[in-house]
Amino acid sequence: MATKMKVITPDNLGKTIALGALDPKKWDVKYDPDHFEFVEGKGFHLKDEVLKPLKDAGISSGALVGSNLELTKADGTKITVAMSDLVPAAKADKFLKAVSYDSANKKLVFKIGNDQTDAEDTVEVSVSDLLPVVVGAGLEGDGTSANPIKLKTPTNGVLKATTDGLAFDTDKLIELVDGTGEVSLGYIIPKASA
Repeated sequence: MATKMKVITPDNLGKTIALGALDPKKWDVKYDPDHFEFVEGKGFHLKDEVLKPLKDAGISSGALVGSNLELTKADGTKITVAMSDLVPAAKADKFLKAVSYDSANKKLVFKIGNDQTDAEDTVEVSVSDLLPVVVGAGLEGDGTSANPIKLKTPTNGVLKATTDGLAFDTDKLIELVDGTGEVSLGYIIPKASA
């Protein structure tokens, strides 16, 4: 399946992005130069002539609270300015509520909704192409939790799979010892029977 990539083009930029707002050859946010100025390395700032009347009015701080601009005066009183008509609501209205695995149909099931209604959307993603895993020579199992992939070792072979990994089964090897029989010199693999 081909990968899809969403691309922003001049036709779908919206009304707040313009070519040459700051740099003649780049797309930037449009701004009102009577109220804002761009300071290199800091971004957009209100001009001093805009801030001076606020300071003269005793405004000490301001913050966007929800869709309201809340201005605080030096004496602690607050002035609330509704911004909902100026700032569009840009909040998520759906959230991931649950994820489960339907083992009978081999699907991941995502439930999506919000806190204000009981309505839910369900999105199912098939993972059947991922299961079972087909193994090659020397391996067995299908990759499921009931039958995990593991190394296949012959019943009478000299190798065994342990929790530490693949190892020689010393019970099936021939140990070479010195003349006293007390010092092990190593092991050899017996000739396989025909």
